[in-house]
Amino acid sequence: MTQSLGILLTTPPDAGDLEAVIGLGETALAGGRRVRIFVMYEGVRHLNDPRFLELADKGAEIAVCAQNAIERAIEQPPGVVWGGQYDLATMVAECDRFLAFN
Repeated sequence: MTQSLGILLTTPPDAGDLEAVIGLGETALAGGRRVRIFVMYEGVRHLNDPRFLELADKGAEIAVCAQNAIERAIEQPPGVVWGGQYDLATMVAECDRFLAFN
C-alpha cells in the first residue's frame, strides 16, 4: 500500500511556508508517496501561484475550502478540487503522516 502525506496550508503567501510545502510535496512524490494538500483561510491565496499549482501537475491532490476561496474571490484553477471541512477530516484520517502550516 502506498504511503501518503497530508498537508494543511492556512498561512498567507507572505508567511513563507509555500517553499516548504512545495519541497515536501515534491520530495514525497519523488519517493512514490501519495500527496494530499488542503488549503483554507489565507492559504487559498496560494492558488494564484503557479509554483503551487505545479504540484497538482506532478501528481499531488489539492483540495481547497470553497467557502474561504469564494470569500476572497479566488477562482477554482484546473486540477484543484473545491471542498470543505469534511474533505479535510477525511484527509487527516486517511494519511499516514499529516503536517499543518498554520
